[in-house]
Order: sequence, then C-alpha cells, then structure tokens
Amino acid sequence: MRKFSKYIYLSLTVFFMISSISLLLAWFGGEHSVFRNLFNGICFYAALIGVFIICIHISILTLYFIVKYLRYIYLLLKYTFIVSAISLLLAWFGGEASDFGIFFIGISFYGTLISIFLSVIHLVGLILSIVFKNNSKA
Repeated sequence: MRKFSKYIYLSLTVFFMISSISLLLAWFGGEHSVFRNLFNGICFYAALIGVFIICIHISILTLYFIVKYLRYIYLLLKYTFIVSAISLLLAWFGGEASDFGIFFIGISFYGTLISIFLSVIHLVGLILSIVFKNNSKA
C-alpha cells in the first residue's frame, strides 16, 4: 500500500506543478489572448484531475482500512445490534407515550440504522478480502 500511495503522491505532485506553472503562465499572458486561454484551460483540467486522484486515493485508503480492520467492524456491528435490541425491549416495556419509551425508541432506531450501515461495510469488506486473497494467489 505504501508503494501505491507513493505513486499517487507523485502524480499529485506532477499535476500540482503543471497547474501552478500554467496558472503563472496564464497570469503573464494578455487579458484576451489565446495564450492566456490555453494555459487557463490547462490549469483548470490539471487541478480537476488532481482532485479526482485525491478522491480515488481516499476511497482506496478507506477500503483498505475496512479490509484491514474487518474483525473490529464486526465486533462493533454485533455490539450495536445488541444495544439496539435491548433498547427496543426497554422501549416496549416503557410504553409508547412515556418519556422512557420515547428515549429508548430513539436509541433503538439510530442503533438499527448504524447496524445496517455497519453490516453493509462488513459485507463490502468481506467481498474485498476475498478478492484480495484470490488476486494474491494468482
């Protein structure tokens, strides 16, 4: 992963330098010249490509983090589900109209949403770990 990050940083540095030099050259050009328009376009697209590379790098690092710490995500999912189930039971015992019941219904609702989100993350991590293990054998 370090080698991959090194190549990403290298390409980001190159696109940043291209964008900076083009911006400087466009600044030295005349106000309505073709020279200025050309280097403004180069500057814009180099910056846009740099932003896309940053987004791709962040998403790859996030997926790597998910695969690396998959067991902790599973533990978090398990405990969130348990807390959500207990709070749903307490809300049922507390009654629908009481403050106690409303409080635990809120905890149960958001715990369920977090559990669904963590289960999707865990599923993506499992699929990615299978893909990475099969690619390393090939």
